[in-house]
Amino acid sequence: MESQHTPASTGAASNGYESNPFKIVLPTLKTLWSNGKSSIWKILGIQVLVIVGVIAVGAIAIGAILVSAFGIFADFVGGAEKAAEALYTMAPVPLDAANALIYAKPIAITLGLTCLAILTILVAFMQALQIAYVSKTIINNEKPGAKQVFGVAIRRMWPMLVQSLVVFAAVFLGVFLPLMIFAFLPDGVGAVLIVLFVLAFIPGVFYLTGRFTMSPFPVVNSDMGPIAGLKHSWVISKGKVSEVWGAISVAMAVATVASFTVSIVYGLLIGLNIALITMAAMIVSLFVSVGVSLGVSSIIAKRYAQIDHAHKAGLHGHNINWGANIGAIALAIAVSIAVSYLDSLVNPAPNLENFSPSDSTSAPANADLDAELQDIYNNIDKYQNQSGDLQTDMPSDFNYEQYFNEQLNSSEL
Repeated sequence: MESQHTPASTGAASNGYESNPFKIVLPTLKTLWSNGKSSIWKILGIQVLVIVGVIAVGAIAIGAILVSAFGIFADFVGGAEKAAEALYTMAPVPLDAANALIYAKPIAITLGLTCLAILTILVAFMQALQIAYVSKTIINNEKPGAKQVFGVAIRRMWPMLVQSLVVFAAVFLGVFLPLMIFAFLPDGVGAVLIVLFVLAFIPGVFYLTGRFTMSPFPVVNSDMGPIAGLKHSWVISKGKVSEVWGAISVAMAVATVASFTVSIVYGLLIGLNIALITMAAMIVSLFVSVGVSLGVSSIIAKRYAQIDHAHKAGLHGHNINWGANIGAIALAIAVSIAVSYLDSLVNPAPNLENFSPSDSTSAPANADLDAELQDIYNNIDKYQNQSGDLQTDMPSDFNYEQYFNEQLNSSEL
């Protein structure tokens, strides 16, 4: 029978409360490896497979939603033919294909909703699996098997899913709904209210994140309900927001550096343009990404274990290391800025100042079309009105269908 341990009685939390987030990183990662080395690769493998499933289902969902959107658009413009023509003018899609997409609206809507439901369940399972694993290894200081973790994840993913939906509903009602209401108010009043709302939103998000970030742990580890988990996180995090954010910040700083390093190596391997190496690089990159995410969760789990143990033991008077926790937040911001800057150096934006269609690797090889694009580029002023908007000199009876079909048949697009 599977043993259950409460955070108050764990060895992980009995080593003393450490307010300095920097001092919990290495011990936590060592515990994660030592307690989970027998099952960690299986857990990582399962998560990678789930991610692949999420990508596949997500792609189908996006396609179905786009088709549904055009189908719904057809209802507003007065018929599928007009919607097909609109789709045709936006992309070189033959009218027959456009019509087929529009008439596929009922199937697309059903497929899209089904895929979204599957996607939601897959994401909930992946989160539950991760929380279950770090709960066993970090909070309970156990050495769980993959089968045990899998069972906990299956059993507790539904309360976690409900909790996620509750949080989503709260965010929608508390953030998006007010913004939508403000947008319909008179310009002056609406603009002022939006500015005030945004100014209050930033510190509000910071505070509420610190209070509710730990809510999944009691749901998975202590079998609490979704609302009870939120309440428990709110109660134990009172006065601990800086420490929660200190742990989050250190974890995110480590994750940012690790992810950037992996992206550099991945880019170099992809640049070799060897199929086998590219495939291996993609698989390794997925495993590392999941491992980094697991490390982030383990650091937050360690902070939860300490705070929960202190709360149950009535230890509310410990000294908070404000310098270390604020320093961790500053470090995370600095690392994020530095990595963004380094990424801009490694992957610079294309320089369009001296752009010429004939120099672009993505430009069509068709000589006539290339000459036409070059003419537009060289005479751009002719295609602009005084406001700077592009306009065309195409005659009103220009046959777009014939033009695009000719380009498609040339196999150069």
